[in-house]
Amino acid sequence: MKLHLSQLTANRAAKVARYAPLVQGGKRRAPVSIQVALTDSCFNRCIGCGHPMREQKKMAYGDYLSWVENLPVLPESVCYSGGDPMAYPDFNHVMAWHVSTGVKFGCTITGYVPKTIDMELLAQAQWIRVSLDAVDPDVYAVVRGKTSLAKVMKSIDAMLEARVNVQLGVTLHPANEGQLPLIKEWAAGKGITDIDTRYAYPQSNPLWDDVDLETRSVMPFETCKAVFYQLYIDSDGSVYPCCITAGDTRDGPRARSLGNIYKQAWPEIWDNVVAYSEIKKANLPEVCRTCCVKRLSEINHVHDYVVNSDPSFF
Repeated sequence: MKLHLSQLTANRAAKVARYAPLVQGGKRRAPVSIQVALTDSCFNRCIGCGHPMREQKKMAYGDYLSWVENLPVLPESVCYSGGDPMAYPDFNHVMAWHVSTGVKFGCTITGYVPKTIDMELLAQAQWIRVSLDAVDPDVYAVVRGKTSLAKVMKSIDAMLEARVNVQLGVTLHPANEGQLPLIKEWAAGKGITDIDTRYAYPQSNPLWDDVDLETRSVMPFETCKAVFYQLYIDSDGSVYPCCITAGDTRDGPRARSLGNIYKQAWPEIWDNVVAYSEIKKANLPEVCRTCCVKRLSEINHVHDYVVNSDPSFF
């Protein structure tokens, strides 16, 4: 299906300009960006996440950074998730490596920041996305669990004071119904303007059209090139196309592993990455066919638009 720029909203056209250079990942022989779970440890017990219940694994930061440095090309950026990177005991060393190399980084965290974390280093991150599904303490206790909302709010204030670029990630589900307007109001009071919102189960949620999530596939994508943009490395070194295909519950992964950074040479893993990027949408795992991750879905839209408009681009 040939896509035309006239089919795009002004916002989508801006996405083309933003992502077009990134979708050439296959030429690099290495991912443009990676997402890494350094640890399964976490301060919370969130609905739908099984990291804290898994066998608690964590990467040795020296081995991990050595692996990154030996890629054919350094990634342009790294997103740290987990678990919670703030629970990783050597995260200051990891941040210092980013500052020294100039490789951009961001983090998805529960919001609680221990005193051991160097705020000056944290302020060098491109963004810190706090998973905040409620601003009502009772609701927060249900959806996020272990750490109190008061501790999270205190940490957010400390990050803002240190000029950390704090963003929010909100997952909507029946347990936090009605919280989104309250979260937006609270965020506005703090000067936080970037809120990434998604449904836990977008395919079946009747409220989908009521929230401007920008996550639906407004254009069909033919193959998943997002694997070049944010390849996911699990805490045990296993490689997956993205964090969604890896799965973070005790049910196990939702797609086959593309290899393991500690067990296979990178060229072998990369061949598997490229092969995955050629799989037609209809043959992808079920979870991929209705991608609910805004940035990953967008890059597929952009790839289809560019490759159909100018095949020589690739």
